[in-house]
Amino acid sequence: MFLYVQKLTTIFQKLTIILLFFTSLQAVSSDKITLGITGVALKENISALIKFKDYLIKTTGLDIKIKFARSYSTMRHLILDNDVDVAYICGATYVDLLPSKKIKLLALPTVDGKPYYYSLIIARKGTRYKTIDNFKDKIFAMSDPESNSGSLVPRYEIDKRGYRDGHFFKRVVYTYDHGESVNAVLYGFVQGASVDSVVYKAFLKNRPKQKNSLRVVEKFGPFPIPPL
Repeated sequence: MFLYVQKLTTIFQKLTIILLFFTSLQAVSSDKITLGITGVALKENISALIKFKDYLIKTTGLDIKIKFARSYSTMRHLILDNDVDVAYICGATYVDLLPSKKIKLLALPTVDGKPYYYSLIIARKGTRYKTIDNFKDKIFAMSDPESNSGSLVPRYEIDKRGYRDGHFFKRVVYTYDHGESVNAVLYGFVQGASVDSVVYKAFLKNRPKQKNSLRVVEKFGPFPIPPL
């Protein structure tokens, strides 16, 4: 049996998740399910996550609780230590965990009907940055060291240009939250940032006035969307 969840707020707006909970979660030894969530969600999505959890409880009859983790590294350890049963993680974390044979793909969310997203390099409007190359010797924000869109993609692009890791940006600031990376650009703490396109779209939807203050410098992808 399939569970169908649609039209939750902000990051989950237009996010359709088909979960094989009745078939996949029955393999868990009890009816108590711990759902792991990382900092990929905006802070204001906490209420949406609670509604999501309540929906699953009502629909499945399972006892579901949410366990938050600040970083993908922490969530990876929670998964390996069997402290969570289901986790919403980064695609890069999923790939890293595959050799452990302790995980399986449960569901892949879709946004606007598509199971992929992009890594966006953003800056304030009015600046002259045209590509990621222009951020050499600048202060740059990344979300999480293990984030695909927020860290691995820009580092890969820099590596392709022949720069050694740690010798391109003047300084890298880890925010552990894509929304905070956007704020860091808005308030001038950093000159640029690499963010998840889904979160960026949700951020601007919640703050339409900020749209005139930001711009996308470069877009990389598409990449498979973070899975459950």
